[in-house]
Amino acid sequence: METGLLVFGSAGLQLLTGLSPFDTNIKDIDRRKKLHQNILSLNYELPEILSEAAKSFIKGLLQLDPNKRMNIEQMK
Repeated sequence: METGLLVFGSAGLQLLTGLSPFDTNIKDIDRRKKLHQNILSLNYELPEILSEAAKSFIKGLLQLDPNKRMNIEQMK
């Protein structure tokens, strides 16, 4: 379940902004490697257009430590 919520956070950001949270502007052969590094380290930026509630929700889901990650009960 913990991984599913992490993916849900990533998908939520994509739905709200149309942007992939871990993508990079690098357009050469290293793009895939950098994207992989961004995912593993949860290196992402939240656009300013998001409300504070949306930012809090996404940040709560995009946590590497499952114990710190928002759970189903907290999402209600």
